[in-house]
Amino acid sequence: MASTSTNKQPLLIDHVLFESINLTDVITGNPNGADVTGTNNARILVNCVASDGAIIEEIRVVSRGTTDYTVNLYMSTEADYLRPGVAQFLGSIELASPTAKQVVSYDQMPVTLVPVPHVGEDPQLHALYVPKGKALWVALQSDTQGMADAPYVQAQGGHY
Repeated sequence: MASTSTNKQPLLIDHVLFESINLTDVITGNPNGADVTGTNNARILVNCVASDGAIIEEIRVVSRGTTDYTVNLYMSTEADYLRPGVAQFLGSIELASPTAKQVVSYDQMPVTLVPVPHVGEDPQLHALYVPKGKALWVALQSDTQGMADAPYVQAQGGHY
């Protein structure tokens, strides 16, 4: 393995990651905003609380019907429950007037420091870093459970 002149090792993916969950009963309990409420059914999409971190290349939502949904993403140090005051809102993915099986990617990923050739309009890579000791949570911005056509949310990347 090559190293730099300052003896730093490159970030190497140990094993690939693909997670997919059905959001039928996964709600924030807050239909009007991004804040986590005391009663929610959020679920972990990527759990690095007790393991090494991960780099997420893509997060996407796959519709299962034609209902509008807002999927919220949160980062937290907790792995058992999405607690108010601990979870930090990252952003939302909007499914507006979807068709069945429509795929919408999260386009607000942070910019990475990886050098790339200057090609196209956006010559930077985007990814979400989930550090060791944190978890990526998801929930529908709603207080209604049991939505039959709630979408799937998926994450792709790797653990290092």
